[in-house]
Amino acid sequence: MATVSLPEDYLVLDLETNCPIPARAYILQLGLLVVRDGAVAEELSFLFALPDDVPLDPGAVNVHGITREMSKESGGCFDAVIPSLASSISRFGLPVIGHNVLGFDLPTLNARLTERGLSGLPTDNVYDTGAIAKASLLMQHRLPGQSIEQFQRRVLARRVKGLKWNLDRCLGDAQLTKEARGNHDALEDCKLTSLLFEYQKRRGIADRVLAQTYTKG
Repeated sequence: MATVSLPEDYLVLDLETNCPIPARAYILQLGLLVVRDGAVAEELSFLFALPDDVPLDPGAVNVHGITREMSKESGGCFDAVIPSLASSISRFGLPVIGHNVLGFDLPTLNARLTERGLSGLPTDNVYDTGAIAKASLLMQHRLPGQSIEQFQRRVLARRVKGLKWNLDRCLGDAQLTKEARGNHDALEDCKLTSLLFEYQKRRGIADRVLAQTYTKG
């Protein structure tokens, strides 16, 4: 089995939205965390106002606690911020880390960028802590000829009844958090995702599932 080189410098991305469907999700909060040599180098958090004509799923509010009133009072204009923000993310030139980032955060962000005539962020240098955790639970490994992105997407697409791999569950299983959390916050989730990724690297979990496994022919 070959080993895989896991990044020490990376960008963590997390979104809080009005609904859980990437094609329709409006971004209410965006968190970014820049990690260099395993330590936090920069952190950014943005809250955006939800337009009056965009619905807000009560289930989403239960997750992040951001109400329409809160977004209006404290949030900025998404269209005014996102072009320069997307450009800044691209300039970092770092691998992107996130929990289910390939399944939700990047598709959502890229859909909103594309709608505005902007280029989406690349998805070929992404490490998804959700996919890594799920693959470990399912004892799946990357096969010869399969890219890391392809493998992670295949793992995320697999439906297994009763399997729990959300961020809070993974943190609890790794004994990285001791108390139940309240509402999710994008920047806080970035920090916790970085904590989980470092754990997955330290314990050899990420290398074990992402490294290609060769069979004797």
